Amino acid sequence: MSDQLDIFLRDYLAPSNSIHVVSILPDAFDPAHAVSGAWFGGDWQSAMSWVQAENAKGRNTYWTVNFVPVGFSKNKPKKTDIVGIRCAHVDIDPPKDNPAWDKEAALADLIARGAPSVVIDSGNGIQGLWWLTESTDVATIEQINRGISDRFQADHCWNVDRLLRLPGTINHPDKKKQALGRVPSPAGLSVPFNGATYAPAALLAAFPASPVAESHIEELPDGPCDGYTGPASDEELIRLMLSSKGSNDVMFGNKASFRDLWTADPEAMAKFYPSDSDVFGRSDADLALLAHLAFYTGRDSRRMDRLFRKSALYRDKWDRDSYRAITIGKALKGSGAFYNVVRETRTAAAAPPAGITLPALPGVSLTPTTWVTAADLVERFGFCPTRTRPVVPLVTTDPNAGMTFENFKKDHARFTIERGSNPADAWLYDHARISIEGLQMRPDRPRPRFTESGAVFVNTYQPPDHSQEGGAVSVGLSFFDHLLPDARERAWFLRWLAYKLRRPEIPGPGVVMVAHGVHGTGRGSLTNALLPALFGSQYVKKVELSDLTGRDGQGAFNEFASDSVIVTVDEASDEGASPRYAQRRKAYDALKSLVEPAPRRIRIRRKFGTIGDEMTNASYLICTNHRDAIAIPHDDRRFAILSNGVRMPDAFRFEFHAWVSDPANVAAFARYLNGLDVGDYSPFSDPISTEAKEDMADAALSDIDRAVADILSDNENLPAQCFTVAQVTAMIFQKLPWQEWRFPDEWEAVARKAITNVAFRVGIRNGTNWTIAHDQKAKVAVYARTSQMATHWRTRQGLSEEVKKNDGRVYVPPIRIAANVNLPGVKSA
Repeated sequence: MSDQLDIFLRDYLAPSNSIHVVSILPDAFDPAHAVSGAWFGGDWQSAMSWVQAENAKGRNTYWTVNFVPVGFSKNKPKKTDIVGIRCAHVDIDPPKDNPAWDKEAALADLIARGAPSVVIDSGNGIQGLWWLTESTDVATIEQINRGISDRFQADHCWNVDRLLRLPGTINHPDKKKQALGRVPSPAGLSVPFNGATYAPAALLAAFPASPVAESHIEELPDGPCDGYTGPASDEELIRLMLSSKGSNDVMFGNKASFRDLWTADPEAMAKFYPSDSDVFGRSDADLALLAHLAFYTGRDSRRMDRLFRKSALYRDKWDRDSYRAITIGKALKGSGAFYNVVRETRTAAAAPPAGITLPALPGVSLTPTTWVTAADLVERFGFCPTRTRPVVPLVTTDPNAGMTFENFKKDHARFTIERGSNPADAWLYDHARISIEGLQMRPDRPRPRFTESGAVFVNTYQPPDHSQEGGAVSVGLSFFDHLLPDARERAWFLRWLAYKLRRPEIPGPGVVMVAHGVHGTGRGSLTNALLPALFGSQYVKKVELSDLTGRDGQGAFNEFASDSVIVTVDEASDEGASPRYAQRRKAYDALKSLVEPAPRRIRIRRKFGTIGDEMTNASYLICTNHRDAIAIPHDDRRFAILSNGVRMPDAFRFEFHAWVSDPANVAAFARYLNGLDVGDYSPFSDPISTEAKEDMADAALSDIDRAVADILSDNENLPAQCFTVAQVTAMIFQKLPWQEWRFPDEWEAVARKAITNVAFRVGIRNGTNWTIAHDQKAKVAVYARTSQMATHWRTRQGLSEEVKKNDGRVYVPPIRIAANVNLPGVKSA
């Protein structure tokens, strides 16, 4: 793909002496350094080196579509920085409401009805470019871009200061897109420059734009709604909004808080409003803040405008009448709710009877003069109709939290309000009570609740507190020096650990630690002490191998996959000795279904709850004392296999556990990991290749696997490129007396499956060469040694003759000459 980047920079951009490129780090931990730009003029070689280096770091790379001043020094241009127009453009992404979007059909439509000069495959959607014969003004090009966008129902990305994807680079999705199944994808040239150039006037005529709504602020609702009870003073209202709790977040999409939006907190903005071409999605953030302002001002558009200008999100774009009016209008259409809070007045008559001790409520400090009302319960409990215990706390870290309504009512029977009614009854019918779809552990979503597909969930994830000052990391580093003596493997695992600490929602590759025949290497100290201290003890789950393989009844329940950040297995061989091949293969197949680098939805069966699809973010760390505990094949791309050292000295074991029991030391080690340079590590790349992995893959082979591999590599006794399963099993049968293979009695059935697992079927189902007539049989499947051979023979004549080359072969074992035996013509050893 690098040749496409070469062509684009050299042939398309360099002739204009205006190459300005930008890199943006998705989900940046430090948003201040999320965007980096560079000016190269016509030096396309330096630009190419810069782009490739940035893209290799996991940063997305773009080019500035239009011309900026010579030597432009800003990271990312604004509209006022554009000094000339290079081309018109359109950005077409898959519609959010159409997961079956056909990119090829969209490309064909773009070419047929748009005839662009160049088309870029962005790795997600497509971007069309119309090269201009002459420059034009900003208003004209933006009208052209809007017309093209209207024609193809594309994204609203017609601004003149737009950045577009560079072909020949990798599109790295942010965590929000990863959660939807997106993976890193290459961007390229779908249609290289075809020589077509266009006059601006011709494009204006070809792509007429719909008129922009020129509504003004004066045309929007003036004044608050009837029934609005908020303060009249702007200063007092701002204080109210800044002190607002999370209970109203549901109506605002459960994203950034009002304080985050008001102050434009860079970390929250980048997290909740990600953008491929900016530090964060500014228009999305504007709309989110206006949703809060609409609620708290009683839908008063003039006051919304006045308050927005006092926020950190205010910028020059807000002064454009069309943008301001349209955005306020969208916020007003989003919800009809407004601030209308009438709280019960708690008088002395409403106080609890003398002598009653009030129960402790989560997050509330009750005194003897405090009385619990339905409004209090609304703030702290939601109703989840799909659960057997439907009354759930709105803030909790327990995924199984909840109680039946009967018990809930009993707990609050003492808090009777006027006329003797139970506040739990009033809570049940309160219109403000929140309906909850479920409780989920989601490190990637807002807390304490989030909205997904229109449903509200309680987020049980709470990041561990590593704010303690002081502490030291030296003992922790010495621990890893002992646990993983190979420096290369140790560096990779520390990067794996650092990335997981920063991005707990990304599973990444699984890790297997092997201490062959050695006990006490320190893996228990890792899984039982350090990992729980780093990630939170409730998010590091220890399971048995049978929980993964389903060898007993407990294996049917897999809530650990949904409720954990890391899942550990203390011993992959749960029989205390190397298990038989079938069990080892079953263990791998079970793990393969769980271990994927990207978060995804799987079916979760809870022991004391419901069955449904939930997101899994869990990473897997498996420990074993047997290098053949899991039948991991040679081509596996899910697991890193690491070798442990010798037994940990008792003195150091005591020193380590004293160190890890101090929160300040753990916090220091967390800071060390957060500052660690992860280099080229990516959870979506193949894990490190190690000798331990080769040993495990080799040890995992059964004798039947070895026999099949032996026959398929024997060009003398199986000379044809293609063969049938029967030919391979026949040759195995002939070789069997001369080899040290140990087969079960019914080995042929196992061998047939092993052959089809490693060979490549020739042909297409119900099509060419799927089956042939052979050995007096009407239909016989044909296989090839490699995928290239299978492709070659799919349409080639003479396949039957090729297969027949293997017929009638007789295995002749090689002559073995014993030592110290004199034979004619042979000199003894």
